[in-house]
Amino acid sequence: MVEELWLHALKFLDMYRTGDHSCHIGQLYQFADNTGILETHKQCLAQPFEDRQVDMKMMYYELIRLLTSYERSACEDIEPYESTKSVGKIEGYQELTNKMQRGLNQRFIQDIEQLNKNHAGDNITQSGDGKNNQKIGDLEKKI
Repeated sequence: MVEELWLHALKFLDMYRTGDHSCHIGQLYQFADNTGILETHKQCLAQPFEDRQVDMKMMYYELIRLLTSYERSACEDIEPYESTKSVGKIEGYQELTNKMQRGLNQRFIQDIEQLNKNHAGDNITQSGDGKNNQKIGDLEKKI
């Protein structure tokens, strides 16, 4: 469930980042979350955000903190979480992750474009099939 919440939060952040003017903070909380994380977040930060007392950066900082805390508490072996804390402090780590993310994003864009091209080809085939079916129907009527 936490993985879906991470994905939902990232999708919302991306909508907000791209300047989608129909995007409202309430959409962040419109997710079936049985962990209680979003409800806690909403109670603490939704109104201060609306009142412009906190910004989106602080909203996500707190949401990430809540999510990681929940995952850490649900984990039986805490050592992997503790050992990965220091990785972010390595010089160049942020640049490396940014570069990797840009590469992944570019690959996703290419894959989506390829799927769109394939789908467009499928539409042409389907419309051709529709014409063929109509011709067969016309021939059956004549017979």
